[in-house]
Amino acid sequence: MFVRRVISTYRPGLGPSMLVVLGLLLFASGCLSSQFVILREMPANPLAEPLRLFSRRGPQPTERTVQLLRRYDLPEEIDHDTGQLKNQLRQLNEQEPAAEKVYALTELAYIHGHRFESDMDVRKALDEYGEAVASAYMYLLDSQFDWERNPYDPQFRRACDLYNGALEQVLRILKERGELRPGHSYKVASDRKTYDVKVVLRGNWQAEDFGRFEFVSDYEIDGLTNHYRTFGLGVPLIAIRRPHDDDGDDKKDVAGKYYPPQLAFPVTALLRVVTDDETRSQGEEGTASSRCVLELYDPMVTPNIIVAGRRVPLETDLSTPLAYFLDQPAYDAKQIATIGLLRPDTAQQMRGVYMVEPYDPNKIPVMMVHGLWASPLTWMEMF
Repeated sequence: MFVRRVISTYRPGLGPSMLVVLGLLLFASGCLSSQFVILREMPANPLAEPLRLFSRRGPQPTERTVQLLRRYDLPEEIDHDTGQLKNQLRQLNEQEPAAEKVYALTELAYIHGHRFESDMDVRKALDEYGEAVASAYMYLLDSQFDWERNPYDPQFRRACDLYNGALEQVLRILKERGELRPGHSYKVASDRKTYDVKVVLRGNWQAEDFGRFEFVSDYEIDGLTNHYRTFGLGVPLIAIRRPHDDDGDDKKDVAGKYYPPQLAFPVTALLRVVTDDETRSQGEEGTASSRCVLELYDPMVTPNIIVAGRRVPLETDLSTPLAYFLDQPAYDAKQIATIGLLRPDTAQQMRGVYMVEPYDPNKIPVMMVHGLWASPLTWMEMF
């Protein structure tokens, strides 16, 4: 059809060579591949500048934390500190609890974790990052600090960044160990503590749907005009669906056959730190043990949650997982569009209806149909 149209519009002024050039240009435009995400050289981290994570001296506390240390006559230089400063500050906070002290402890723990990680000491890094998550959790959610907590203070948002950043580093360590799997429970041991971590799902996805995880902060969107995200607590992740042996089985997973290959979907991970006395136990040889629940939320279903009796918005990213999905070799939308136009017989196996989220009988399906020399990519910006 494409060739017949070109030939039927032939005029003496339009020579054969021009027809060939026109055909090549049109074919090239259809086959042109787009890159939707770019792998960053270094993960995006909002703490990089305020904590000077990559400065020549190494990470340093913010000026407000230094001012607090100065006020309590504590050492301001932490370049060679081995944890004594944190112990002193922790004792001061036990004597007279204050949100600003807890925040300073969070900063110092994160900085120590970053340094240990740079030195390839994973156990100590996990210990420090775990303490940073727990301290940030206390600063943001503990009721004893309600009277002095100020959500308009930039320090409040930085405490959110510390919680999210420390949790992300913990998740990276768990991923390297192969322990970031829904539906499982683990004992994560560090030098000072043992964490009993249970990984639970909150949403319509099932545990067997999760193949592997990628971190949103590792990627930069390149091929989508708008970037949809929200700010709060949690670590945005890219979950890649694992195909099932029973996909499409009428008795087990009818919807499975409608998921495209290498489907990526958004997930937000949030760690609840259980601090009640009755849920704490003493491990062997005096090692403290804490219970935590790592919750994996579907942000398409749950944009905010209740934590410690208050509503907390989740940190979410809907666009990066979509861009990651579109960037997979198995889903080269523009190539599919051209093959469908020029060789429709070979494109038959690719046609069909595809879902990008779990089937929900309470929702009304919306069918998006693309036109000639097009693909589902046509609808991605609107989606």
